[in-house]
Parts: sequence; structure tokens; C-alpha cells
Amino acid sequence: MSTAVKHMTRPERFEVTPVPHSRIRQLHKQFPPREFELWWPHTAASAEEVEARLNCSVLAEAAVTTRAGRHRGVIKILTWLASVPGDTWQARWLASGAENIRGSRYGATASWADLPVEWIARQGRPVRHDRNDLAAGLLMLLCLDVIRPQLPWMLSRAHPFLAPMMAKLRDPDGFARLDELAATQPDTSRADARIAATRIATLLVYLLATDYTCIPLPEHGKWALRLGRSTNESSLPTTSIAT
Repeated sequence: MSTAVKHMTRPERFEVTPVPHSRIRQLHKQFPPREFELWWPHTAASAEEVEARLNCSVLAEAAVTTRAGRHRGVIKILTWLASVPGDTWQARWLASGAENIRGSRYGATASWADLPVEWIARQGRPVRHDRNDLAAGLLMLLCLDVIRPQLPWMLSRAHPFLAPMMAKLRDPDGFARLDELAATQPDTSRADARIAATRIATLLVYLLATDYTCIPLPEHGKWALRLGRSTNESSLPTTSIAT
């Protein structure tokens, strides 16, 4: 008795061409890194002003329990950060030591949330739902541009809800365009687009929606960002974000 075996076609592998060092130096000179900022309007806002932004129409669409968790998380993080020296939430976040604790992608067993949880316990407050609340609160503070963790720290952990929330709050048209582009490509490109969306969302922690344009590079099996504010897209450097 013979058994039919169905063979699956393997997706084509794409070669990655290294960028010459001379070209990297040229791009660094033409597009120098931004200065690391400790002040911008949203990070200098009061706790009350930050909390008020949670009531915007987009966030109000969520379930009552979801909204409550976000509010609790934001309040817990800001209350903890208020105990840390600094003139802005960003300065306090950096001084808190949270970024000294790397994410699970580096095999870390500790979490940045240990710091506020331990602080809350020292204040004699009940510890309930803290880690879930803190995760929801951090997501809100990232998407509302209140804090901007440094990129190495962001890349050390997974952010499953970052892209959908950034799509709602920061750049709905851009993420919709990414979905449209993915729909015109083979099915495998849709998985790439999901990866690309997360990476775009990670970069949006540092960029405004006007700072980039998402473009497909189907001939290379990649999605890419054009970074910059020029109206002439051809003059902007392209950064590959997914393969």
C-alpha cells in the first residue's frame, strides 16, 4: 500500500548584499543621528494631562475593563517615576534603571516591571494586577509619546500590541497603506507585513508619522522605510525592515 506525500514548495531565499562601509559613512554624514532628547511637550506634561489623553475618542472605543487597566497602569508608572529625580518623564524613566534590565530575548528572568512593583510594595499599597496594569500603562506611554525608551532596550523584548495601537493613535493611514500593499503581494508577504508593522511601530516610538514613508520592495522580498522629511522620496535613504 503506497502513501501519497504532498510536497510543499519552499519559499525562495533572498540574498542579502552587504552595504559598503563607504556608503554607510556617506549616509551618516548626509543624515546624522538625531540628538538624544530629554524634553518635548508630551514628556513635560503633568500626570493629570497625560491621564486626560487616555480619554481620547480612539482609546474610548475599548472595553471598560481594558480602559480601566490602562488608566491604572499609567497612574502606577507615573507615580513611581515621580519618585525618581528628573524634570520630565523621559528623564525620570532613564534615571529609574528600567533600561538596565534587558528583555526576555536576551534570556533575562527579571523585568523592568520589578522596579515599580517593588516600589509600590514599599509604599504599603496592595499589589493587585500590577504587572498586567504596568504592561498596559507602558504601551500607552509609548504610543502617546510620553516616554521613548532607547532602541536597544525596545529590541530586547516583544511588543505584540504595539503595532495595532500605533496604527490607531499615531498613523492610521500609514498602517492602512501597509495592509493595502501586502494585499497585492503573495500570501507570504502578509506575514512579512506583520513583522514590518511591528518594526515600524518600534521606530515610531522615535519618529513622527511625517518622518517616514513605507514602501514595498517585492523584487527583493522586503519591506522598507524611507526615512526623512523630504518631499522628494528618491533623495531619502531606504532602510530595510523585514525580509
